[in-house]
Amino acid sequence: MNWLRANPFLVGLIAIVVVGAGVLTWLIVGESGRLAEVDERWMQQESEFKRLAALQPFPEPANIGRLDEQRKSYEASLRALRGQFAAYEGADERLDPSGFQDRLRREVDNVKARARQAGVRLDDKFYLGFEPYQNALPRESAVPLLARELGTLQRASLALIEAGVESFAIQRAPTPEEAGPAAPAPAAPTASTPARKTAVAGADLVSRLPFNLAIAGGEGAMRRAIAKLMEQRPLLVIRALRVRNEKEKGPARLTAEQLRKAADAAGGTGEAAAASAPAVVAAPPPAAPAVVPVDTVLRSVVGAERVEALLRVELVKFSAPLEPTRP
Repeated sequence: MNWLRANPFLVGLIAIVVVGAGVLTWLIVGESGRLAEVDERWMQQESEFKRLAALQPFPEPANIGRLDEQRKSYEASLRALRGQFAAYEGADERLDPSGFQDRLRREVDNVKARARQAGVRLDDKFYLGFEPYQNALPRESAVPLLARELGTLQRASLALIEAGVESFAIQRAPTPEEAGPAAPAPAAPTASTPARKTAVAGADLVSRLPFNLAIAGGEGAMRRAIAKLMEQRPLLVIRALRVRNEKEKGPARLTAEQLRKAADAAGGTGEAAAASAPAVVAAPPPAAPAVVPVDTVLRSVVGAERVEALLRVELVKFSAPLEPTRP
């Protein structure tokens, strides 16, 4: 204690040195921590730079300009694609349940009247495949798809009548919106289920509404009917086709004597038929062969028989194309 009192200057100097050393130590520790942070940021930025430099293409002004040109080209292609979809889709009609039922009655009456004029047979209970809605209203959520189906089936029925078929029937498969419960609202995105980048991500590009057609008529009318169905808009796709000929067995081959009699009945001499007869002889000529008219022979060759067809048809609906994602 006496030494401290005897040397106040030295004591003060020592105290200043101790305090200065403490402050200097604190500054060094703090700066070393900041230096470590700076070094870490530098390493991260250097790593990011190396990653960007390795990309193809490298994000420089020239490449960014080319990317912008590609985006504009994609947008133009998207607009053209929407125009092509519009040609297959057709316009949707906004109806409420009662409006749909009124339109359904009008279309059924129109198809039945056209069928009577053309001599096409329809079932007494024919209702364009919408028999459940003859006396009941559909669910409001199902009306848009039902209205689309109604327009398509009405146009398809008129096309079959125009093709000259003898009769047809429609069996429509119910849509999920008609009987099933309403789809639950999507859950809010969480950390485990992040939100999608676009509203239509994961949606089907094409949806299908199937129905069956049973058609009966001549072979020519059947060909015209199928061709007219393929020309319909919105687009119809025939997924399955089963055809049954009214004649399950092929025509019997004619004997030489039958060919000669047929030629004589048509006013010919019969020599030409007799000359070619051995190539088609199936059995010895009967004792009293019947005369076969020439039109029967020609009908067997051409194949103009009555046929019945069952078609599985799908009404195709396209979803909206994806929007280009902006960077």
